[in-house]
Amino acid sequence: MLPVFKADTSCFLLVDPTPGIESWLERHGMPCVCLGGTYNHRLPRVGSEGNEAVVLAAAELLACGHRRIVYPVRDQYGVQMAEVFHRELRRHGLEWALAQCAPCWRGEAPNAVALYERLFAEPEPPTAFITLGILNLLPLITWLGHRGLRVPEDVSIIHLLGDPLLASIHPPLTRYTASPQAVRRAVTAMVIKVAAAGRSFDAEKMIPMRRHAGRSVAPARISRRAQPFPIVV
Repeated sequence: MLPVFKADTSCFLLVDPTPGIESWLERHGMPCVCLGGTYNHRLPRVGSEGNEAVVLAAAELLACGHRRIVYPVRDQYGVQMAEVFHRELRRHGLEWALAQCAPCWRGEAPNAVALYERLFAEPEPPTAFITLGILNLLPLITWLGHRGLRVPEDVSIIHLLGDPLLASIHPPLTRYTASPQAVRRAVTAMVIKVAAAGRSFDAEKMIPMRRHAGRSVAPARISRRAQPFPIVV
């Protein structure tokens, strides 16, 4: 049987690979390094230290009086941090289900709408979100704006990971990001190791994230209900 893919390459660098791509690479033993992604594999990987950052973000929101904090998970990205986040909430006596505080949604941004509709229809709607990556952040702030909910007056947000789009978002977000220089050095070192070995192996390098102050966090108050979505005829 002919191979599905063949290339004369010492090492592939994959940026935010999907779960399917990760599984295919692992199954075929491709020499590669994954930058981001789900990390649900035994391939060489480099990323930001999310477990520590999600705990620090949760602690900040809890100190501001927030008790309904949501950490949405899209397509398994950051799912490894969900239990860490849930455990931090339980440590403060907040016992609601993991599916409520770290709900999952899949696919394109419109699929997040049903999730937010459900969350804000609850008797105690969310007052804060911790978002991992721009694909979790943009659907949320768009949805909030359509329904007349303001950041941070109605909903606080702490964002994890950097992205050029963050520079155009108002208000400026409080966020945790890893040093780009440290990430580049770690990726380069990992690629060299994989290329020298001529194969992939189970290795991980996580870069600590640093807090950058913004204006997206405020003390919790009773959330007003989201306004109906405007219908354009």
